Amino acid sequence: MESANEKMGNSLSSELSNTHSTLITYDSCAHHTESGWEFPVSGHLLGKKISRMRERFLNRLLLRFAQVDLTDQDSPEFALVQRRIQPFIRKAKKKVPIGVRLGGSYHKIASPTRRGGRFKTTINLSSQAVSAFLEYDTHSQPYLPIRGVADLEQTVTIPSRCYLVDPVGISVVTDIDDTIKDSQVLDRRQLLRNSFAQPYEPVKGMKEVFEAWQQKAVKFHYVSASPWQIYNELHPFLDHTGFPGGSFHLRQFTLKGQVIRKLIRRRYQKKRTQIESLLQRFPRRQFVLIGDSGEHDSDIYGSLARQYGEQVRKIWIRSLAGNPLDLTRSLEAFRDVPKTTWRIFHEASELSL
Repeated sequence: MESANEKMGNSLSSELSNTHSTLITYDSCAHHTESGWEFPVSGHLLGKKISRMRERFLNRLLLRFAQVDLTDQDSPEFALVQRRIQPFIRKAKKKVPIGVRLGGSYHKIASPTRRGGRFKTTINLSSQAVSAFLEYDTHSQPYLPIRGVADLEQTVTIPSRCYLVDPVGISVVTDIDDTIKDSQVLDRRQLLRNSFAQPYEPVKGMKEVFEAWQQKAVKFHYVSASPWQIYNELHPFLDHTGFPGGSFHLRQFTLKGQVIRKLIRRRYQKKRTQIESLLQRFPRRQFVLIGDSGEHDSDIYGSLARQYGEQVRKIWIRSLAGNPLDLTRSLEAFRDVPKTTWRIFHEASELSL
């Protein structure tokens, strides 16, 4: 049930409440069904209490491994680090009943929050109900707003959007790190530094290309092996930079055991599973897959193209200086994939649908 003390958060804010629990839902995409639309809903419930042990660990990690100077507590870098580590150090709220407000009605989620405060469900609405509450973002994309409701006193809600994706059309599935955001994944120290202590920077020209494609009714799906804890920083960065809205697909991560390796390790099988789910949910759509040569994007995309050849319209791999996609790697990754399907690019201006 909705608490009388519940306050509405800003969906574009990266700040978590210091005095209340925070209920976050993530931008997603709905697909058409015989009776209307199906809306996937997922999110996390974080408490206001902080794990000081996790806080000390992350600060030490950034100080020693990533060489981030945290001695000046008045510096912008220190403030940025303390803000970005919040989702990692907040204690999750488990076994809390959750509901969702969507399409003008309240929907109770069958299971309470799980480990890490996570919850997920799907909600089906008639086309009539969807039309009555449809809204449009700044790029004129239709969506329904989602707001979680916790059976908990003093909860700030950070709402989200579920974009409507038609059965037929073109979808762009894009990696984030080093594809549209400069992260330097190949340098683990620099990756941590850029993730926690530096302002995010877009890859030059990608926003303009995506904006042009959005004018052609292309839909976007942002898929990354990065942990969900960066969502509250990543979402406003992409929005303020001007990237079109779309669904987000990040990996589950818990700050326990073998933490250094878990934090910087990329879980690529999960990434493949997330993209495959999109291909299966939208079997009549054409997909453009965009990634980089840093690690495994070419292998994942090549594998998907072999299995879903009729749906994979084109594959674009951004060449990174530190690990370019050479002939041997490309021939192995795109084995049995038509040469006309995949391309390597250096500048955003080379991209096409």
